[in-house]
Order: sequence, then C-alpha cells, then structure tokens
Amino acid sequence: MDNKVKGSYLLINKYSVELANRYKKSIKVSSDFYLYFTPGPNLTVNNYLEGEIIELSPLLVKINILTNGIELTLSQLAIGDVYYLERENGIEALSSEPAILAALFDCELSINAIYQDISIGFRLGNLSIYENIFKLNANHSINAISNKITLVEHPRRVEVFKLAQEKLLDTLPKEVARCYANGYASELTGGIDSRLVYALGLAGGGAPKIDFTIGNQFDNDVIVAELISKLSKSKHIRINNNLMDSQLAEDGYDFVSFSGFSVNAASYSWLPSVYRQLDSVRTGQLTGAGGECACDFYFTPFDRLIKSPYILDEWLKKRLYLSGNKMLKAIPMSDELHKNLFNKLKVIVNTSSIDTWRNSMTSLYSEHRVKNWVGPVLNASDNYYNVSAPLLSDTYLNWANSIPLKLRRNRQAQLGLIKILNPKLAMIPYGFKLGKNILLNNKHINLLNKIYKRTIGFNKTDDLGSTSTIKKLTSDVVIREELRVIMREYFSVKESNIELIINNPDVYTKQLGYLVTACWAKRKVNEISLSYKIRK
Repeated sequence: MDNKVKGSYLLINKYSVELANRYKKSIKVSSDFYLYFTPGPNLTVNNYLEGEIIELSPLLVKINILTNGIELTLSQLAIGDVYYLERENGIEALSSEPAILAALFDCELSINAIYQDISIGFRLGNLSIYENIFKLNANHSINAISNKITLVEHPRRVEVFKLAQEKLLDTLPKEVARCYANGYASELTGGIDSRLVYALGLAGGGAPKIDFTIGNQFDNDVIVAELISKLSKSKHIRINNNLMDSQLAEDGYDFVSFSGFSVNAASYSWLPSVYRQLDSVRTGQLTGAGGECACDFYFTPFDRLIKSPYILDEWLKKRLYLSGNKMLKAIPMSDELHKNLFNKLKVIVNTSSIDTWRNSMTSLYSEHRVKNWVGPVLNASDNYYNVSAPLLSDTYLNWANSIPLKLRRNRQAQLGLIKILNPKLAMIPYGFKLGKNILLNNKHINLLNKIYKRTIGFNKTDDLGSTSTIKKLTSDVVIREELRVIMREYFSVKESNIELIINNPDVYTKQLGYLVTACWAKRKVNEISLSYKIRK
C-alpha cells in the first residue's frame, strides 16, 4: 500500500534550501514570510491544485495568496491540519505538521496536553502535543497579512431547524451518491451514524458497491450491516478486529504522525493493516464520524444541579475521565494538572441554567471531543485513501446545531431523518437492539453466537484490538525505554510505578497508548532535526 501524496505547507520568516527541498513549491508572500507547500487533495493554494478536491470536505485547508500575505480558511470545526507557533511576541509560524514547528523552534512536549490525553482521552481547545504550538480552534480562520499572523473568529451560525433540515436534504444526498458513483466504500456498523450516511446516499440515487464492517462473525454490528447490504444489493466484507500485522509499530508510528500526534497509539496503530485489505476494492471511504454531534451525548438526569463547582468537578471525574485512570495517582503533580484541566473546562461550559449547560455540552462534544479526537483520525486516514465525512460537513453541523434540545434525546432527530430518507432502511433494527427484534431474534443465529463466543473465550470486546495492540507495542525494547523516559522526565513517576504501569497494558491500555503517542512525538522531532539543518 503506497500512501497518498497529501498536501502540506509551512509559513515561516526564513528561507533555506533544506526547507525548499522538503516541499514542491516555495513563494515569498510578504517582505518577511516564505510559504513552502506541496499541493494535494486536502490543500488548495490558489491555482496550485493537484488531485481530486472533495467538495464539502471538512479536512480541506484553503490558502489564498494575497498581494501582501495569505489567508487560510477551513470548515466550521477547523478539522484540517493547521498548527501555529505562538510565543510572547505573537504567532510566528504556521504549518500542517506540528513536529516540524517543534524541530524548528525547539519546542518540548506539553505536559498539560499529555495529561489531558491520559485522563480524558482528548484535548480541550487548541492544545497540541508540543509546548507553544497550537491547533486552530473551531469557528476560526487565520491570516498572515502585512507580516503579521492573526486569528479570526467566526460566530457560530444559528439556523432554524426546519430550514437547516431542508438544506441538508437538498445537498448531502447528492454528495454521498456522487461518492458512491466514484467507487467509495461504506463503513457500516449496527449504529445510527453510518446508517444515516447510507440513507443519504440511497436517497440521492446512489448505492455503494462495497460495504465493510470490522468485527467478528456474530458481532451485532456485522449481523446488522449484512442486512443493510442486502437491502441495497451491495457486497459486504467483514474484517477481523484481531489483526496483528508484523509491521504494527511502523504502521502505528506513521499513522500517529499523520494525525499530528493527537490519536491513541493503542486504538489506531492497527488501522493501516485494515486499509491494506481494502486497497483493491475501493477508491475512498464514507464514514459516519461526527454524527453524534446531533445527540445528547453528555446530558444527564442531574444537569440542573451542575451550578455547584463541586458537582462540576465530580462530573469531570465521573463522566470524562477514562477507565484505568488510577494511573494518575502515580503522578506527583496530578492534582495541579487536574486543576488546570478543571479550569479549562469551566471556561468552556456555562452552568447558569440547565439549558445553557446542555448547549455547552453540545459544543464540548463537537468543538473539542470530535474536533480533537475524531478529526485527527480522519486526517491520518486521509493519507491512505480518500476520506468523505458528510456528517462533519458544515451543512450537517448547521443542522445539528439547530436541533431543539428535546429532539436530541435518544437521537430522535437522526432517527427521524433516516425515516424521511429511506423508510425501509429505518425498519432494520440497530445493533444495540439485537435480540429484542423478531427479525434478528433467530434461534439459529443466537445458538451459533453462544457457541462461537464460548469457543474463543469471548467475555468482552477488545475495543477493536486496543489491548492486543498495546501489548505488542510495549513489548518493543525501544518503546519501553522511551516510555520510561517520558514518565520519569516529564511526570516524575517513581521507577517502581513506571514498571508497574508498563507491565500491565491490559489495565492501563488507553494511558499507555497516549504515552506511546508522546514517545513518538518526541522521536519525530529528533528525526527531523537530524535530517534537516533547519534549527534557528
């Protein structure tokens, strides 16, 4: 599998041959700044276009060259790769790759960013893995005009629900159908989001030739996905989730690097091996990622009590913190880091009433969790195939933002949309209802399911391979030593606790996954520094 040639860029106030050789083109865009770039399907630079540009792509970065500088524009969530270096004197440089900025400006790993990774599983706001390097926030663009780089905030669009839904129904079905016509495969699960994308495509007059699902033969997702494929007469492919490729560490390093060191190495290092299996049958993939921006993901029955700071702190610990977080007790500065995280959360949420709180929760989910967790996964995946994420498009997000709070409950708005788009598709039960619906409550399926699970000792899911992945990664001698360095030098963890954590990957799966990500971020900067004589 050959990786795609993705677009990349660097804006900096210096010229060097090493940098010019790293990119295809270089332009002096003002008296101070040089723009180095390689055009690609995820990056347009005025007329310098290469490859197919996917309309409505949330991953796309547009660079417009002006007479006295440049402007960068993105989708509403600003998921595309835009990182900037900011110090006391303001913003000094931009790039699609945070590691090259870190190498150029001697930036260390960010302890706060790593702590947020290992505690809640994503980063709040604009944090990157490196100190002084930030990822562009949602609802922002960035300009470099007259030798000054500035952030531009755009107010979130508030639309009337009915009008937003009419616009969605008028545009997205045609876009999804166009992807099907161009050979895109559908990522299918037993859930709502992938089915909504499927319904959009069918309503637009298209149908995929290939559907695929990751999982075991009798998993609920697989059973439901096969029923959906039969409805559209598409070929369904099942891919095992216990893949253990011999080049797992190499694949993981590349994938995590492509994500801007924002994804969990345990959760995603195995994905390239899946992509290799699909190379011959599809040109791109349609994903339902981001669909939950339309639901009540963080709502609880106790939301009206949230005015109390104590309750908010408990909510943070109980609702956001990952399993296995007892590892945090081994970090001497954990209380201080938790306080910093809590203060960041307080800036994001509005606890003045239950309605303002719940509106804050929808923003927390889409503009922080989805943007900083799901977005990087898609950016990394875009190096292997053409990604289409219609439920992260501005059209879908404008609709999601317009949904009344009462229609967010139990995902009523999404379910209603599927019924409008394709009533037959809406009648197929969802994976979480398996066994409760007569269509799937088949005694032969259930019997085979029980026998299969008992045979393989299937007591719980492996989180799509995370545990087996981190076990293999932490068995690598080099990675183990890098983990020791990160925990010792950045978090002052005692030697006995370091060994306890490393030797229990099944307990600290997520935490070790993010620590491996940090190790690889540090390694990447060292590699760039050695390969290019580009330090200041």
